[in-house]
Amino acid sequence: MLTTVTRVMAPALPFLTEEIYQNLVCSVDPSAPESVHLTLYPQMDTSLIDERLEQNIEAVIRLKNLALSLRTQSNVKIRQPLSTLYVRPRDEADRRLLEDPEYAVM
Repeated sequence: MLTTVTRVMAPALPFLTEEIYQNLVCSVDPSAPESVHLTLYPQMDTSLIDERLEQNIEAVIRLKNLALSLRTQSNVKIRQPLSTLYVRPRDEADRRLLEDPEYAVM
C-alpha cells in the first residue's frame, strides 16, 4: 500500500518519493527497479468505483456552486453565515440527497 502511494505521488514529489522508495523497496528487494520513476504507474481497480456516490457528490457540488453564485449575485460574503437557505430540488433524486444527512453541507 505504501509503495503504491509512493508511486502515485512520485510525479508531484519526486525527491521525497524517491527517498521513500529507496528506503522501503530497494533496501529490501535487490531485483526492484532502481528508481520509483522506473516503476509502472498503478492501475485503477474499476470495481471499486461507486457510481451512485459519484453522482451524489456531483449533485452536492452543483448545489454548492449554485449557492455560491447566488451569494455573489447578492453581494453576500462567503464568510457571512446564512440563517436559512431554501433549495427546491429539481427531481426526486435531488430531494432524497438533500434529506440524507450523509451529504449535509454545513
